[in-house]
Amino acid sequence: MPLRPLRLARALLATLTLSAAGAGGFVACSDDPPAAPDDAGADATPAPTPTPVPPDSGRTPRGERVVGVDLQAGTRDFIAELREVKEATGMQATNLTFQWDDVELSRDAGAADAADAGEDAADDGGDAGDDGGATDAGVDPPTDLFNAYFHIANLVYPQERVSVNLALNPVDTNGPHLPVDLAGKKLDDPEVAARFARVEDYAFSQLPKVDLAMVVLGNEIDLGLGDDPAKYAEFTKLFVAAATHARTRRPGVKVGFVVSHRAAKPPKSTFLTAAWAAADFVGLTYYPVREGFTVEPVEGIGKAFDDIVAALPADKPIYVREVGYPTAAACGSSVLKQAAFVEEILRAWDRHRARVPLLTFFQSSDYPAARVDELASYYNLQDPTFKAMLGSFGLRAEDGSPKAAFPVLSSELKARGW
Repeated sequence: MPLRPLRLARALLATLTLSAAGAGGFVACSDDPPAAPDDAGADATPAPTPTPVPPDSGRTPRGERVVGVDLQAGTRDFIAELREVKEATGMQATNLTFQWDDVELSRDAGAADAADAGEDAADDGGDAGDDGGATDAGVDPPTDLFNAYFHIANLVYPQERVSVNLALNPVDTNGPHLPVDLAGKKLDDPEVAARFARVEDYAFSQLPKVDLAMVVLGNEIDLGLGDDPAKYAEFTKLFVAAATHARTRRPGVKVGFVVSHRAAKPPKSTFLTAAWAAADFVGLTYYPVREGFTVEPVEGIGKAFDDIVAALPADKPIYVREVGYPTAAACGSSVLKQAAFVEEILRAWDRHRARVPLLTFFQSSDYPAARVDELASYYNLQDPTFKAMLGSFGLRAEDGSPKAAFPVLSSELKARGW
């Protein structure tokens, strides 16, 4: 659910600047982050001493599991929001999402964005244009690689000891996101693969300090590709090449793609078999919402999650990159139903802790109305119930005040040792 890159960069630069005075000496957009503790080069999410779980609590200790919260960067004081949510939940990870065509920009647009953002958005290792040259085939594409948020993420998340679920998407929920000069080409075209490898190189070069919990190369692709098995075959060829390239650029990283929970079963699951075989994990979003954007009953959530896990490939871990439940009355929901959902999904996670090592809640705070309007346009869907859903996934209201689910999430996670 992206903002255009320059608008997002401006918003984040502003929030970083505003938070500098209260952020322990954090200097916004300096090329060097502030002095960190002596062990800053260690893993970004060290495990705290676990809190013992009472044997009769019905909860399972945290173990090696990782919990994340998707933060609404740019909507409030970003540093403060991150710290508040981390302190309350013990979150270890968050999502960082880019569409391919929000990174590889037409040359005029890329130059304008880079010039407007100025030195504050330069990367840690040199000029952004250093990675924007010719492809392996020696052809100079009419595009530039630039997105200021890479730089900001590379400053903030390592300093705050939060790992990142990185998504770099050639395909998103609403379809392919190829740069404008590649529009209309098939995903398995060799030029598409070569150009996407170039984007991967740029992305990794901008995040040298970030601990990557996962790399996602395509989000909710089952919704973006529809019901045509030929399109899945094309995506699989691109994914295999892109995943191989990612592993050479960041050895040890876990690489996969994300599908909606409805792709767990046929017919779409049959289209995904070959791509899943090449992935290190099964990436999943789980929103128990009906086609009309009204919520599924909370009482059935646990059983539904059990069924999803049972239907997915048994030889792959399941990384739940997004899980959420809206609160809007128009969706048949409420803040109390969302709180009950949090309890149910955590109990389900306890049952499937061996299969699901990572789960990220969507989202920290509600979107403002302007962002909801942007997203409705992005998805080309103006249904009022859809917009009510988009605007109410937050565990907190837009101003950061907690909804009923937020203290429930905090207490439930702490009871498990987070």
